[in-house]
Amino acid sequence: MAKQTLQTVITLSGQVDNSFGVLGQRIMALGSQIDGLSQKVIEFGKESIEQYVRYDDVMREVQALGEYDGKTIQTLNEYNRSIAQTSKYTMEQAGQAEVMMAQLGLNMEQTRTLMPTVMNLATAANIELADSLDYLYYTLNALGEPMSYADTLADQMSKSAAISAADIDTLGQSMQRLGSGAKFFAGGSEEILAILGGISQFGSDMQGRDAGTQLRNFMLTLLAPTKSKDELISSLRVTEEEWAEFESDTAAAMNELGLSVYDSATGELKPAIQIIGEMDAALSTLSEAEKNKMLGNLFGKRTTTTALNLIESLDTIIQYQEEIEKGSEGYTQSMADTMEGGLGGSLRKFNAALDAFKVTVGERLA
Repeated sequence: MAKQTLQTVITLSGQVDNSFGVLGQRIMALGSQIDGLSQKVIEFGKESIEQYVRYDDVMREVQALGEYDGKTIQTLNEYNRSIAQTSKYTMEQAGQAEVMMAQLGLNMEQTRTLMPTVMNLATAANIELADSLDYLYYTLNALGEPMSYADTLADQMSKSAAISAADIDTLGQSMQRLGSGAKFFAGGSEEILAILGGISQFGSDMQGRDAGTQLRNFMLTLLAPTKSKDELISSLRVTEEEWAEFESDTAAAMNELGLSVYDSATGELKPAIQIIGEMDAALSTLSEAEKNKMLGNLFGKRTTTTALNLIESLDTIIQYQEEIEKGSEGYTQSMADTMEGGLGGSLRKFNAALDAFKVTVGERLA
């Protein structure tokens, strides 16, 4: 009996000793895990503060440039947080766009009107917010349209890119380069984009900034006989070199063809597509050699090729204009939704929302 009791004690003692050893190891392991977790929490806090500081710096620049009070900036902060929680753009990216808008002199209402369109166009075209803003803002100004027209313009650009050889980026570059010359296109943005889409089939020299330059020169050449040199140079920033190009035999050639850019009944400028059609009809009675000579007299060396391309693509241009007019509404949003509809889009939205959370945490910790 005593022997059995001793064996039991020894056995229990061994189990107890071993259990304490295992428990000690587990406590040490748990301590290591807690230390690791603490370190991650500390790192997250540090990242959050750094993120908040970057965002706060951007918004202070917005406040300085826009001359906004604290209440307005708080409203913008909430607006930017909502952007980050519902799109792929972070609060800092939204703030940077607002810096550019403030530099352009846009007020709070204009900023909030333009921002969604800027984001949608940038997403649809896979371009930077800065480029999207430039394309929209400067084109709206050139056309004399209000900020509320931005959605329509973006939709027309997106539709034009979908049906032609141009893309949104190159169309934006073309519109930027066309600049104040856009006001001489009576058919407005639809007409300009249809023309740019039509001539884009002829290659890179009829796309982007080059296309804008060529289209600008085409219209200015036809307008030159009706405008003074000083008017063209001052209002359209035409250089002396460009003016020399316009001083061709344009007036005489237009008279010979019976071509006019103004409607005889109303005195209003005709749509560019109508002018191209009338020019095509007037030249159709001439031989190839006579036609080329007449175009040389009309446009000089640099713009003759553009005129030929416009005539050749006229049917396509008319078709594009009809498609843009009838089928562009909501096109940018549709393209943006498609671009962000996959796993990549979901990850970008998650990262933007996480960034907003870090800014909030960083603000509380700072």
